[in-house]
Amino acid sequence: MKAAVRYLICGVGHAVLNMFLLIVTPRSVYAQKESMVRIGLDNDFFAYQKEDGAYTNGLMIDYITQQRDSTDIFRASQYSLTQIMITPNSISSTTPPPGDYPYSGSILLSYKTSSIDASEKHISTTSYIVGIMGPYSLAGQTQTTVHKAIHDGLPKGWDSQYGTTVMLNINWSDERGIPNLPRQIAMTGKTEVYVGTIITGAAVQGSIRFGLMNPYFESITGRHVANRQKRMLCYLHSSFKAQAVASNTLLTGNISPNGYSDDKNVRIKHLVYYSELGLDLSYLFLGLSLTYKTHSGLIVGQPTKPYGNVSLTVRI
Repeated sequence: MKAAVRYLICGVGHAVLNMFLLIVTPRSVYAQKESMVRIGLDNDFFAYQKEDGAYTNGLMIDYITQQRDSTDIFRASQYSLTQIMITPNSISSTTPPPGDYPYSGSILLSYKTSSIDASEKHISTTSYIVGIMGPYSLAGQTQTTVHKAIHDGLPKGWDSQYGTTVMLNINWSDERGIPNLPRQIAMTGKTEVYVGTIITGAAVQGSIRFGLMNPYFESITGRHVANRQKRMLCYLHSSFKAQAVASNTLLTGNISPNGYSDDKNVRIKHLVYYSELGLDLSYLFLGLSLTYKTHSGLIVGQPTKPYGNVSLTVRI
């Protein structure tokens, strides 16, 4: 296990170095491409929650680039580094009570490739994810450091988090748009399938966007930051997703066919609903996204959980 952990850490470091080199390489080298960097933070504080709990924090760093093959066909690649924190509803307890969320931290490295057909309003995406759950994710240290900085109550139970586990996942999605809508409106439907040791399941999602925006299927980067077609973006976005979950290692600590963890007395919900409502703003090469999110509870007996997201995007 130690050898696997060292191999994973080295792989994450190598991928982060490659991402950095891609970012700092002069644009002239990639004259055919559009690229952007996005930093996003999920946190229940953004939804006016006074105390951490459930999926309490997620930090995402993305590098996205797209290459146009023809007038209507282009490809996009995304490299992402994500840290996830899950805690009980009260972080002052050293041991989560039965039926509450466990302490669970993970760090994930992913590569996503998409094929986009603008004329058909169709996007096909495959994602490859490798990650590690447990103390090596540094989730406990991150949360403790942040709480010290803001003079908030410190989490007491990270010593009880799940042990070290190396995880792999492959995800597929297929997204299609409704044709013949005004340029100010985009409506899409998406299906998703997840297979692996992180999460196994499937989902369907509907989304709508309204306002001053680039055509949704003509640019991945143009959704988040202004470009030559539009120097300013301002639009609302909303979505609803129903997700069927067979297993979720982040909540149960291992692959559990019945969705139950004997160690933490946690049973996942096999059907979870997600909703989002947000505002996207961009001028020239900078973009800002503010989103209010909810899920219907990830484990049995837990209520709907609100949280928010703030993302900053820079076109490079």
